[in-house]
Amino acid sequence: MITVSSVMSRHIAGVSLNTKIGVVSELMQKSHISLVPVLDGAILVGIITKDSVGENPNGEIPAGMIMKTPVFVEEHSDIEHAVSILVKTGYSRLPVVDNKSNMRITGIVTSTGLADVIRRREGKM
Repeated sequence: MITVSSVMSRHIAGVSLNTKIGVVSELMQKSHISLVPVLDGAILVGIITKDSVGENPNGEIPAGMIMKTPVFVEEHSDIEHAVSILVKTGYSRLPVVDNKSNMRITGIVTSTGLADVIRRREGKM
């Protein structure tokens, strides 16, 4: 079994509950990402997607006001579980947490990274 922790990136582009949506939008554009974790310290409390930023053009609204319930995967999960969440949600990246009870963010896993690992595992690269 290949776990999510073995393929995730530990570089986390996250924002706090008080980060203004205008700043979140700039981060998404500069980093070419469509989902940003919302953090309270190191704890995942929500996510903001490109769609939710687009629906809230007022750049002064705090992230905590428009964040969605966090979609995530636990670091000990099999990569197939992460793939199933990505397919179900349509997202291209997921926050990774240590476990459901702590919700401490430990990384990010992307659809591209998972696809690369699966191709290598199946000998197609």
